[in-house]
Amino acid sequence: MFQVGSLMLRTACLCLAASAVTAENERPIIGVIAQETTEAMESTFPAYGSFIVASYVKAIESSGARVVPILIGQTDEYYEEMFQAINGLVIPGGAAEFNGTNNYYSTSRKMYQLALRANMDGDYFPILGVCLGYEVILTFANNERRIRKECQVKNVNLPLEFVPGFQNSSLYRDASDEVIKTLHTKNVTVNWHKWCVYPADLMQAGLYDWRILSVSTFATDLSSNPFISSIEHTQLPFAGIQFHPEKVSFEWSIKKNYPHSSEAIQASRHFYDWIVKEARKSDHYFSNSSLEYESLIYNYNPTYTDKSRPPYTQMYLFEKPEDPSRAPTWRR
Repeated sequence: MFQVGSLMLRTACLCLAASAVTAENERPIIGVIAQETTEAMESTFPAYGSFIVASYVKAIESSGARVVPILIGQTDEYYEEMFQAINGLVIPGGAAEFNGTNNYYSTSRKMYQLALRANMDGDYFPILGVCLGYEVILTFANNERRIRKECQVKNVNLPLEFVPGFQNSSLYRDASDEVIKTLHTKNVTVNWHKWCVYPADLMQAGLYDWRILSVSTFATDLSSNPFISSIEHTQLPFAGIQFHPEKVSFEWSIKKNYPHSSEAIQASRHFYDWIVKEARKSDHYFSNSSLEYESLIYNYNPTYTDKSRPPYTQMYLFEKPEDPSRAPTWRR
């Protein structure tokens, strides 16, 4: 049986394909995983069953890539076809459950498994997990055993406390001194999460293939202990961040304490620049141009939702599947 944890990685031969790429991919496409709508969203948008927050799409496009939505409730063939067509993956944040089928969690697992297998076979493919997406990546790395703990770090902007040697990481080695200084000394990383992963729990789980790059501290958190705020795999092009850089430039709710200074915007751009830079090393492509055009996010229109209950400026909303059996199990 295929395992998604780190134990298998430590015994496998990881022959990554980055060094074999002879030409940079100038037309990278990033997949973004959709997630099921919440009950609150359903009351406002009853015809729709899943969504992608538009700020992720804008952030990726601003860094020089196009976006394909990875829809929930699809067949294995769909996910395998999409994986072979895209050059990288963003697993976004949100409030989805960590269980069920035909939903955000099961779709993330499927795409993570495909990426893990590909990289082990020398097929370079990067992943960036943001907030909940970062938590779900570490859950898969831990063979789906619980690793996150409850905390309350909501509507708070924090600096990053970098771990020695962080500048040698894939995630930060190309960051400018100005960006690093801003991230380290200013309250510019947007934190809105009720779960945290703490360094001691990462070590207790034996996830030694993952390297902590920074922690952050919120004194009124349930534990007041530093939680991991950025991390990357030591051998695979997988990275996770607990904060939301896309919100700095593209979320404008007056109820949220998001920083919009020029230095905050410049620093936040770095993380989506990273996933796009890594995606340029992938040689995946769509089998034909018609399928590519039909799959891109341009086929959907974002909806202005800031004036309604969902706490996002814009969302891409996707209709519910016609087959009720393909609906997320926890919603049936």
